Amino acid sequence: MILFLLSCAAGERDWVFDTAPAALRATFGNGDVTVHATDRDDAVVAWSGAAIGTIPHVGVLDGVLVVGAECRLCGGTLDIEVPAGIPVDVGVGEGSVTLQLDEAVDVAVRLDHGAVEVGVPAGSYDVRVRAVAASVSLDGIERDPAAAHLITVDVDAGEVVLLGY
Repeated sequence: MILFLLSCAAGERDWVFDTAPAALRATFGNGDVTVHATDRDDAVVAWSGAAIGTIPHVGVLDGVLVVGAECRLCGGTLDIEVPAGIPVDVGVGEGSVTLQLDEAVDVAVRLDHGAVEVGVPAGSYDVRVRAVAASVSLDGIERDPAAAHLITVDVDAGEVVLLGY
């Protein structure tokens, strides 16, 4: 009999960055990612869950807040608070992505399976959605290819809700 032991990290961890990032790029294997735009001048990342071999890597690279946990055997929740007005790019294997943004910005979301909800100020956006086996709902958002801000969502299976408030 062969027994394999893998390093497993479980629990919770928070990161605080005193300097406001210019953008957010987050990738997560499996789980739920929530991004809140706030009136803060810093960024906060909170992770809880489990990961085989590693916990998420979090740091600022060339002004971009980078959050990465790309393994298929990691999961849990990521709650990210960023200053309002920065572009957001999130990719998740399976789970959910919820973005609550207070200003019109460029948004990109990639999700294999699960649910996406993007909340932005009501108005016109260049909206590009690729949904293979997913329902798509737009409310309070007008599709305009000439709009100043782009919302891109790529989902294989699940649900996409784009909400202008």
